[in-house]
Amino acid sequence: MAETAAAAPTTFNVFFGNIPFGTTEETLKNLFPGNADLIDAKVIRRGVRSMGYGFVEFRTEAAAKAAVDAWNKKEIEGRPVNVEISVKKERATTAPAATAGAAAAAAAPATGDAAARGAAAGGARRGRFNRGPRAPRAPRAEGAAPLTGAAPVAAAPAAAAPAGERRPRAPRAARPARTPRAPVDPSAPREESKTLLFVGNLPFTVTDNQLKTDTFAGFEVARAYVVPGRREGRSKGYGFVELNSEAEADRALAAVQGKTVEDRTITVKRALKTDSAGPAAAATATA
Repeated sequence: MAETAAAAPTTFNVFFGNIPFGTTEETLKNLFPGNADLIDAKVIRRGVRSMGYGFVEFRTEAAAKAAVDAWNKKEIEGRPVNVEISVKKERATTAPAATAGAAAAAAAPATGDAAARGAAAGGARRGRFNRGPRAPRAPRAEGAAPLTGAAPVAAAPAAAAPAGERRPRAPRAARPARTPRAPVDPSAPREESKTLLFVGNLPFTVTDNQLKTDTFAGFEVARAYVVPGRREGRSKGYGFVELNSEAEADRALAAVQGKTVEDRTITVKRALKTDSAGPAAAATATA
């Protein structure tokens, strides 16, 4: 295809980069005193602040090249500047194939449908908004096998929704009602455990084994449990110890009460019975 020849520039711009921020248009003009080919100078700014570069306009290409030779890599107020001839980027003038197709589409008769005009365009613009009308699909016979080769499945009849309205969804199955918990009366008397002891004010680093073998050493301990905290490796500072008998629990209660564990004086009390079994239950100590 024929290309339109670009018009020759009438003036020539010289780019000045890395100029000091205090440089003005007059500063750039004063770099070329008495130059008859100098037209103008421009410092590029964002608002009132200089962007650090500008342009000097000349009438002839020879004057522009002389400016580059004279000032490229030279210093202006202590800053080496970059000077080169500015090349203006021209837009492509060659008409792409899509443009030719679009011209053909424009030349199509106005009475033609959208599909005909789209074919004349030669696919210049493709997209879901430029497609022609799609031919309706043939209805599939009831009970016909799917395209994947699977066994035929009879489609469940669906109620036809009015035009412009959504088909109502089937109601969800009702969830089973939860069994309400029996209310707890805080004023009701609670029975003390005969073998389970509450141990408070424990160091946060004490483990189950330390509570059993160190704190309650010399007693017949069935199991010991330190209630863990949110942080890994640290407890909430209390736990439970279950002895093998009521007599052993009485002996441990008298001996361990007030014992010092890692500079902390622990408290030992009988735990209250709860519905949950074992030391891991959320038992509370008597006041």
